[in-house]
Parts: sequence; structure tokens; C-alpha cells
Amino acid sequence: MERGSRCTPRMFRIIRPSYISTHSCSSVKAHPTVQFTVIVNPNSGPGSGELPDEAFLAEVPKLNAYDNVRTVGYVKTGWAEDDLNTVLAEIATYAAWASKANDPLMGVDGIFFDETPSEYDDAKHEWLNTAVQAVKTREGFGDKTVGMLTFRTNTYRDSVLTTAVLNPGTISGYTDIADISVEFEKGYDQWKTDGGLTDLQAEGLDPSKVAIIMYSLPESALEEVVKEAEGTAQWFFLTSDDQAQGYLGFSAMFANFVASVDNGKTR
Repeated sequence: MERGSRCTPRMFRIIRPSYISTHSCSSVKAHPTVQFTVIVNPNSGPGSGELPDEAFLAEVPKLNAYDNVRTVGYVKTGWAEDDLNTVLAEIATYAAWASKANDPLMGVDGIFFDETPSEYDDAKHEWLNTAVQAVKTREGFGDKTVGMLTFRTNTYRDSVLTTAVLNPGTISGYTDIADISVEFEKGYDQWKTDGGLTDLQAEGLDPSKVAIIMYSLPESALEEVVKEAEGTAQWFFLTSDDQAQGYLGFSAMFANFVASVDNGKTR
């Protein structure tokens, strides 16, 4: 990914919680080299029917038409205590969207598992692994490539992923079975209280598997947080809105956030 001799591009990707049926594609268009993983959530899951409502039927293909966008369907796990068969049925519903709609652009590229546990437990590991393997083995999910900076070798590669994203929201014991794990989902004030990302950085995780979500972020602190995240995570989402509103719309700083991800840093 060449940007000229003056800078090296930041190896960041955006994971976008987007629990609404309408999406702004302006940042996607303006930054074609930035990769977006958009979480699609019709109704705390795929909904009760074989397909989502008309709004999602219209919007998901628009998103998937962009080469730099992958979509993943939202599934709640209840900290790996919800009924596993219900979760597996929701995975199957998402996997069938493209065929049921007779439109390949309606297909999602994986699943975002919300409310996953953080503290390791053998039974919960088995529960989550069963769900993740259902995503990996079921036909119907997309196969878009995603660019990654390989851990430690510092080389760039393209990988095809049917993506399983886990969201414990804090440092967890389940990164071995996730393609991406949200290891930090907190407000800016909590980030300051916790001393930044020191604890997460101490884990030494592969940055290509780590996501950071931060809400209530003052725009004046945007670059500070981006700099600290560099080398710790390759996926993140920052919003100036609070947690609830940040998942329902686009904050005033979203365009600047995407631009910050896209900008190279002079070495």
C-alpha cells in the first residue's frame, strides 16, 4: 500500500457499530484505502424473519458494493449463557440472506458476537468455539479480502476471512478463537482513569486481532488516542457521542476520525 516516500500508512482498520438501517457512505467513498467492518444489527440479531426489513434490504447491498467494506451480522451471546441453538439459528439466518434475497450483495461476511465473556472458563470456551466454527464452516458468508500488517514481521498481506468478531469489551481469555476481539470498549474518562492502554499493551496480542471501541471522546484528544493505539490494535472505532448514541448514528468527529486513520505518519 504505497503512499509515497514521505510517510508510512497507519495500519488501522475501522470496525463500525451501526445498529441503524441507514448508513452514510461519504467516508467510505472519500477514503477507499481505509477498510471498514460494519456491524449490521436489524433487531438485536437478524430479526424473526428469513430476511430483515426493507430498509436493511436496501442498505446492506449498498455497503457491500464497496470493495473496502465488509459487513458482519450482530448476534448477542449473553456472556455465552444464552441458548446455543438459538445463536446457531441466528448465524444460519444471516448466512442465508444472500440466497433468500437472490442478491449476492445481501450476504454478510461474518458475525459480530456481542456480550462475550472475558474471564476464561472451559465450558464457555467450548460454547464460543462451537459458535465461531459454525460461522467458519457454514456456506453463505462472503469472502472479501482484508489487508493486514503481519504481527512482528511488519509485512503487508491480504487475507480472506469469514470473520468472527468477539466483544468482551475488556481483556479476555478467548482471543485464540476470534479473528478480531474487542479488548477495550470504554469511555474516554475510563481510558484516562485506567492509564490509557497500558494493561492491553502488556498482553502482547497480535494487533491484527485486536479492536478498540471508545466513546465520549473529546475531538481534541483524537490524535492522542490514535497515536497510543498504534501498534496495539489494527481495528478501532472512536466516537464523541456516548455509548448508546454512538452506535445509532455518526458523531460530529466521525469524518475527522476516518481521516486520522487514513493519514500516514512521518517517520
